[in-house]
Amino acid sequence: MVDSQKNYLLTIAIPTKNRQVYACDAVRQILAISPDIQIVITDNSDDRSLEEMLKQIGSHEQIKYYYIEETIPGVRNYDLAASLAEGEYFCSIGDDDGVLPAIYDCVRWMKKCGVDAVMPSRNSNYVWPYVDPETGRKKGGRLYIGEFSGRVEKVDPTIGLISLLEGGGQNFPIYHMAGSYHCVVSMRCMEKVKEKTGCYYGGLSPDIYSASCLSLLPDLCFYTMDYPLTIPGACPMSSTAQSARGEHVGKLETAPHLKGMKSYDWDAVVPRYYSVQSIWAETLLTGVRAMGRDDLIEKHFDTKRLCEAMWKENPNKREEIEDSCRSMVGPDQILLWKREEQMINAKRAVINFLKHVKSGLRILQKKRAVYNTLTTCSQATATLSAYFKNRKETTVWKQDMQTISKEAK
Repeated sequence: MVDSQKNYLLTIAIPTKNRQVYACDAVRQILAISPDIQIVITDNSDDRSLEEMLKQIGSHEQIKYYYIEETIPGVRNYDLAASLAEGEYFCSIGDDDGVLPAIYDCVRWMKKCGVDAVMPSRNSNYVWPYVDPETGRKKGGRLYIGEFSGRVEKVDPTIGLISLLEGGGQNFPIYHMAGSYHCVVSMRCMEKVKEKTGCYYGGLSPDIYSASCLSLLPDLCFYTMDYPLTIPGACPMSSTAQSARGEHVGKLETAPHLKGMKSYDWDAVVPRYYSVQSIWAETLLTGVRAMGRDDLIEKHFDTKRLCEAMWKENPNKREEIEDSCRSMVGPDQILLWKREEQMINAKRAVINFLKHVKSGLRILQKKRAVYNTLTTCSQATATLSAYFKNRKETTVWKQDMQTISKEAK
């Protein structure tokens, strides 16, 4: 790959490890959007086969490939990718994700209006083909398309951050926070975070760390956009798929997030137990503390909500989780959760029946489209772009951007 010195409008970073086919598919999508987009690939795979596969795509000065031979934590891979970025704006994605052409129009608008960060909707996703572990049958790729309004609105990201703290660090994707993962942010803001915290990405979850830090930058011009710029993907080896299979839970010593780390200072207000819920909370607190805002943690963070989420979302590990949480919430609180669950179980048969009856209506009400025959994320990206081509939502976000541009003048 060519190590260029061109000043790009946008850098899209793709940290990857042993998922060469998926990464190549993502690269092809981005190359088709604009020559003004740089692609940074930091590869921590067991070999350099991805580099050879990228050469088969063609010689493109847009691609900046960097191979790391030693095993490093995933968050370090993201941090290294950001350090290699040459674009004025920045976005990081997973190697199994997709990027829509609309991202280029959005970044040009951001530059014109002095917008620092945009959080687009993630109400669409693509599940790569996989083999069902129970039946052994191969399942085709599926694209899920949610409902969008197309609205573009200016938001204070600290409101979303405080809400996330009050919720114990849970349900991170629903809050309006500035970020760099599946979001777009100026590289100038990324540099400010590094100057303050010592890195672009820290903690154990790169997306949450970046969002918590960026959302605390003063005078940040931040907009939300109810329209997709990327497609989150889920291949069989992804963390999303592993979480669905119940693999992201256990003793802290077994956490893959800590692999390659010599030491890690786990926050005292988070139970020392490995789960999706505790990793989210731990990284959130790491980012907020790194930005020097311990006061927000003392005032807003709810450890009880975190422990409750850990207990409820991991039913097969409850005894271990109770041991980890008991000193923080007390035995009476755990007993209350058990009683509440008994009440829920007593009504479960009725609830499941109602869900079955109403499921078809619910899907229709959300206007959720599903495409079942797509074998790659690039096909899903093309399908979603075509889906929006003549829809009102596309016109809405462009009109909103035009209005904001006039106001900025």
